[in-house]
Amino acid sequence: MLAFFSRGQVWQDPSVTEINKLAARSFAIPYPDYKSAVNNQAEVNPDLLNLNGKWKFQWYNSVNDVSDNFINPDFADENWDEIDVPGNWEVNGYGVPIYVNIPYEFTSEPNPPYVPDSINNTGLYRRWFDYPEEWNGKRIVLHIGAVKSAAFIYVNGEEVGYTQGSKLPAEFDITQYLKTGNNLLALKVLRYSDGSYLECQDFWRISGIERDVFLVAYHQTHLFDFEVKPVLDKNLSNSKINITLETKNATQHTTARYQLLDPDKNVVIDKEIIITSDSLSISIPFENPLLWSAEHPNLYTSVITISEKGKEIQAVRCNTGFRDIRIEGGQLLVNNFPVYLKGVNRHEHDPVKGHVISRESMLTDITLMKAHNINAVRTCHYPEDPYWYHLCDVHGIYLIDEANIESHGMGYHPDRTLGNNPEWGKAHLKRIERMVERDKNHPSVIIWSMGNEAGDGCNFEAASAWIHQRDSSRPVHYERAGQKPHTDIYCPMYPGIGYIEWWAQTEDTRPLIMCEYAHAMGNSTGNLQDYWDVIEKYPRLQGGFIWDWVDQGLLKKTPEGKAFWAYGGDFGPEDVPSDGNFCMNGLVSPTREPHPGLYEVKKVYQYIDFEWDKKHENGVLIKNKYHFSTLNKYYLTYEIKGNGIVLASGKIENITASPGDYEQIVIPEIKAISPAPNTKYFLHLNLNLKEATSLLPANHTVASEQLKIPVTTPPFMPAMPGQNKISIDENDIFFVLKASETEYSIDKNTGFITQISAQGKETLATPLVTDFWRAPTDNDFGNGMDQRCAIWKNTARACELQSLRVEDQNSRSVTLKAKLIHTDSQSEINLIYRLYHDGILAVSMHLEPQIKGLPELPRFGFSAGLIYGYDNLDWYGRGPHENYCDRKTSAFIDLYQSNIHNQFYPYSRPQETGYKTDIDWVSITNRASYGLLFAASDSMGYSALPYSTKELDCITKKNYRHPADLSKDRITHLHIDKMQMGVGGDDSWGKHTLSKYSLTELQYRYGFTL
Repeated sequence: MLAFFSRGQVWQDPSVTEINKLAARSFAIPYPDYKSAVNNQAEVNPDLLNLNGKWKFQWYNSVNDVSDNFINPDFADENWDEIDVPGNWEVNGYGVPIYVNIPYEFTSEPNPPYVPDSINNTGLYRRWFDYPEEWNGKRIVLHIGAVKSAAFIYVNGEEVGYTQGSKLPAEFDITQYLKTGNNLLALKVLRYSDGSYLECQDFWRISGIERDVFLVAYHQTHLFDFEVKPVLDKNLSNSKINITLETKNATQHTTARYQLLDPDKNVVIDKEIIITSDSLSISIPFENPLLWSAEHPNLYTSVITISEKGKEIQAVRCNTGFRDIRIEGGQLLVNNFPVYLKGVNRHEHDPVKGHVISRESMLTDITLMKAHNINAVRTCHYPEDPYWYHLCDVHGIYLIDEANIESHGMGYHPDRTLGNNPEWGKAHLKRIERMVERDKNHPSVIIWSMGNEAGDGCNFEAASAWIHQRDSSRPVHYERAGQKPHTDIYCPMYPGIGYIEWWAQTEDTRPLIMCEYAHAMGNSTGNLQDYWDVIEKYPRLQGGFIWDWVDQGLLKKTPEGKAFWAYGGDFGPEDVPSDGNFCMNGLVSPTREPHPGLYEVKKVYQYIDFEWDKKHENGVLIKNKYHFSTLNKYYLTYEIKGNGIVLASGKIENITASPGDYEQIVIPEIKAISPAPNTKYFLHLNLNLKEATSLLPANHTVASEQLKIPVTTPPFMPAMPGQNKISIDENDIFFVLKASETEYSIDKNTGFITQISAQGKETLATPLVTDFWRAPTDNDFGNGMDQRCAIWKNTARACELQSLRVEDQNSRSVTLKAKLIHTDSQSEINLIYRLYHDGILAVSMHLEPQIKGLPELPRFGFSAGLIYGYDNLDWYGRGPHENYCDRKTSAFIDLYQSNIHNQFYPYSRPQETGYKTDIDWVSITNRASYGLLFAASDSMGYSALPYSTKELDCITKKNYRHPADLSKDRITHLHIDKMQMGVGGDDSWGKHTLSKYSLTELQYRYGFTL
C-alpha cells in the first residue's frame, strides 16, 4: 500500500491539508536574467516548461474502483481517453455538472470530514515530458495552478505529495524523482475531500485541473519568495519601499539587485543588495512617486535579479503600485480620500469550459467593467487566476481578495459551524495564509476577505489576527463577523435601503460596504438609483458589490439542435441535486453580452452629475464625482431635442472641474427654442473621452444625462369637426363604431374590442382586453408574487359584463360604456369607448375594488394580439433598451424605432421582458406602414413581443424552461398599460418590489387614444 494511504484516508482528515507541498509564496515566473524578466515572455522562457495540453485520462465513478498501478511508467494507457489540461471533467463528458447554492452536492446529511467515497468521482491523469538537459543540476518545481478538490501527485511511479484547497497553486519540488530523458507525471484527482466542506460556494460543483500546469527550473541558489511593499508618508509625497527577500542556499558570493521601472519603463531605482542570510529585509526611499488608484493605475515594475559570482542566474518581476489604504474616521481611504466601491462580485465562469478561464475572457470582463463605470470586484468566493490580478493592477480595479472558504451547508450555529470548530482551525488558516502570500504584491488588492457564508467563531478570529499581524497595510473583511471586532469593515449582505440609512446614523466607527447587494437574477437590478441616493448621503456608506457579474450558464443544445444556457437540473438524472437557475444572476450573459440591467449600472455608477443651474437660465452644472481625476481628458456633447427631433447641438472641449467640484456650462441655443404645442423639449448631455485609454476607445461615453427643458408650450387646439360621419351599428354579437373608414367592433358579451379595421384591413388577432398580469420574474417567484397575486392572473377571463350601452352620440363623437365585474376579486371595472369623427377612439378604464385586502397589481392595462406582420415599432418614450419604473434612469425619453423581435431579451429562464415606460405614443405597423397608433392621455408603458405572456409564464417556479423551449405563434403580443410594477432586486428570495414602484392603491384610472 502506498505511504500516503498508510496514514489513513488523508482526503477525509482536516488536519492534513497538504503533504510535501512547498510553502506559500507570491506568484512570479522566474527568468534566467534581468533582460528576459523585463521582456516577460513566458513562452520563450528557458526556465519554464508548459505542461498544458492533451493528457491521458481515465475517469472512475468511485475512488474505490481505482487501482494505483496507473502511476507506473510501464502502465499501458493506450486505451485511455485524452483530456485538455486545464479542463473540468464534467463539461468534457465525465460525470455530471451539479449546481446547488447552499447544500452540499454529495450529501443531504453533512458529517465532516467524511465524504461518500462510493460516489467520489476520480480522475487519473498521465503526462510524459522530456527533461531538458540544460536543467541538470537545478531544482525543478512542479506548479499546478488549481486542482479540485484534492490530488495526489506522482513522478515516475514515486509519490510526491498531496494537495487540497482548489483555487490556489500547489507546488512541489520534484527534483529527486526526475531522470534524464522522458519522465512521467501522474495525478489522482478526487471530486470530494474534507476540503469540499470548505468549498460550498454558490456555483457549479465541478472537478479537475482548472489552471495552468508547468515546471520551473531554479539554480540551487535561488530566490524563493519576495515582497515589495511601498509605504507612503502621510502627505503621499515620499515613500519607502520595504523589500523582503527569501532565498535558498545563498552563499557569500550571492547578491541581489533591486530595480524599479516607472510606467514608461525607465529605471528609477537601481540598488545592489548584499545577501547576508536567507531571509533579508531592506528599505529604500523613493520621492514623489506617481500614485496608483483605480482611476489612475500608475504602475511601476519591480525587478529583482539574483547573481552568483557576478553572473545573473534568476530574475523575477512584479507590479508595484504606490497607494495607501486605511480606515480612518469611519471611512475607507485610498490615498487619503474616501472612495466609493462601485463593485460587482465575479465568479470565474466560461460557458463551454466551466471554471477554466482564458486570458481573452478576463480581458473582456475588465473591459466591460471599465466601460460601465465599475471600479471594484470581489473575487467571489475564492482567489482567482493570477492573470486577473495583473489586469486589475494594470487597468485599475479595486479588489477584495477572498479566501476559498465557504461552509454554508453546515449552517451558522456556533456549535455546528466549522468556523467555530478548533479541529478545522488549520484548514481555515492555511487557505487564508496561502491567499495572502500569493497576492501580497498586487496593488489592486486593497482588502482581504476571510471567506463567505462560513459561519463565525474562533477560526476566523484567529485568521483575522494573523492577517493583521502579517499585513497591516490592508483592512480585513468578513460578512459573517457582523459588527464584531475581527472585521474592519461592516459588510452586510442584501440590506434594505432603509436599513443602511438607519445604520449610517449609528455610532459604529467602521464603514459599511455591502459585500453583496442588488441581486441581478433574471430581469432585476431595480431601485439601484435609490440605493445610491442614500449611499451618497452618508459618509460611512461607501458602496457595495452587485451579485453578480456573469450568468453561470453552460452551453447545451436541445434534441433539435437549438443552443441554450443550461443551469441546475439540466444535466444528469432527475435525482441530481439542483437549485435550478439560481446560478443565473449576472449583469452579463455567459458569453458576456450585457443584460439590460447593466446599462442602468453604468448610469447609476457614473462619476458625473448634471443639473440645471438655478442661477443661470441657460446654465448647466456639472459635478465631478471622481475621486482623483479632473475632467480635462473629456469633452462634452449636447443636443436639444423637441419630441425627439434634434433642434440644436454643440460640443464643449474645455471641461476642467476638479474632483468634488462643480463646473458651469452655458447652452446658448436654449434661448432660441420657439415652443410648439404638444412638444416636450429635452437637453441630452454626454461626457466622452478625448483620447483612448488602455481599454476604452476615444469618444467613449463615460457619463450621460437627459434634462427636461423648462419651457411653457402653448395649448393644443384640436381640429374642428370635418364632414366624416359617425355611426354605430348593432347586431346580436357586436356594437360596431364607424368613422373615417375606421371600424371598431365591441363584443356585446364581453365588452371588449374584438376587431379594429380601416379601409377594410383588419389588425387584431385577439381582442383588446383588460390585463393585470405579467410573466413572473425570478424576483417575483422569490417573493411569492405568482401565488400572492394569482387573483389577477386571468383578468379578462374572470370578467363578467354587467352592462354595455350607448351613452352619448352627436356629430363629433359617440360614447359606449361597459361595466364589468372581475369575479375573482369582486372589483368593478368601468370601460369607456369614445369614437371621434376622425376615426380616433379614446379608451379609458377605471378599476374600483369592492373589498379590502387585495394584493397589489402586477400591471394595470390592456393587452391584444395583432395579426402576423405587424412587427415594426416606433415610439416616443424611454428606450432604446428595456426599462421599468424602478430601472429607467439609463433609458432616455426619445424617438425610437425597432421591431418586436429585438424587444425580447433571452433571460435564461423566460420571464417578463421588453418593457418601455413613460411612453407618449407607440405605433405598431406592417411593412406597408399600416397599423395602429396608441397615444397616452398622460403617459403609459408598453411592450410588444413575438411571445405571449402565457408562453413566458412558467406557471410555477419549479417548471423551469429556457428560451429555446419557446414557440412563436405568428402574433404580435401587445401590452398597453398605465403602469407595470417594478422589477425589484434587493434580493430574489423574499423582498418585494419597493412600495413606491408597486401598484398597491388598486383604485386606478387610465386612458389612451387609438
